Amino acid sequence: MQSLGGTSDNVNEEYKEAFRTKSYIEIRSKIRGRLEKSFSSPSSVHTHGIKLSEYLLEPETLTSILESSNLHPSLINYLRISQEACQVCESLLQNVHQVRAHYRQIDHIIKFIKRVPNNKSWTQDQYLMVYGSLASFALSKNPLSTMNQKKFHELHDSSMLLLHEISSQCLKTKGRSRFILYIKKVVAARGCGALGPILGSFCLFLTKKWNQDKQKFNKTCPDELSAQLDTVGRGVYILVNDFDTMSQLVQTLHDEMEHMKLAASICVMRKWKNVMLKVLQEFQIHESWFVEQLEDLEKQIYLCFLNINRTRRVVQELVKY
Repeated sequence: MQSLGGTSDNVNEEYKEAFRTKSYIEIRSKIRGRLEKSFSSPSSVHTHGIKLSEYLLEPETLTSILESSNLHPSLINYLRISQEACQVCESLLQNVHQVRAHYRQIDHIIKFIKRVPNNKSWTQDQYLMVYGSLASFALSKNPLSTMNQKKFHELHDSSMLLLHEISSQCLKTKGRSRFILYIKKVVAARGCGALGPILGSFCLFLTKKWNQDKQKFNKTCPDELSAQLDTVGRGVYILVNDFDTMSQLVQTLHDEMEHMKLAASICVMRKWKNVMLKVLQEFQIHESWFVEQLEDLEKQIYLCFLNINRTRRVVQELVKY
């Protein structure tokens, strides 16, 4: 039997492999191209937003799906939740961009320290430059403060509720289809005796009941309904996992930003060189970790967009028939 450690390694490798796929690279390039275009015109970002949810998710495709005559209510609910998820991802990408912009103050100091490691040789102007950069960073607003955990919890709760509903509906749909098929086989079998007419009538009753229930689902047949529910169920499950990961990364990065801002403000207020040097040393030690966490958040956002798009494409194919 495979060890738990081996299983964990396989999961981690599959997760890393997702970031090397052609589809992931394509959507990452598409998003970055759009971001560069948006951020090159700051007024458009602040006034109109990036609109990635519209740019990436093809609103005309969504419209065609919603106009389909055989949509299950859970599928419509998923489209609504996934649209909200895309808007959160869009806001998060703006936050990531702003964090990088603010962090350049710290990055500037760290590069200076690496270039001039002996602080005793610093000039007065160089000390003032360091204090000025620390003051600018300390006064800047933490971009991740706008992304509160409440939104993540709301999306998580609504997604889990939908997943529970889909699971229940899948069991009912598959169970009813199997049971009707079983009854038909029994009726068709020889030697049923007096039970034949009874089972036949029962089968006709169940079939009639199913035909009445189908009206609730816009005349979707059992197999089509089951396929829709299975597809949306997988989509919701992946969405929950993606947002749980992003939520953890956002909280970690937010707390680290707050810690750095507090340390920077203490340096500026006290103006003690030994304290400042210790703080800068800590910033330097944690630099690669912070940058890596920020990159992980950005990659997870791209992956979430990709996973939502995949589910929507499958749904689009299903509702064509």
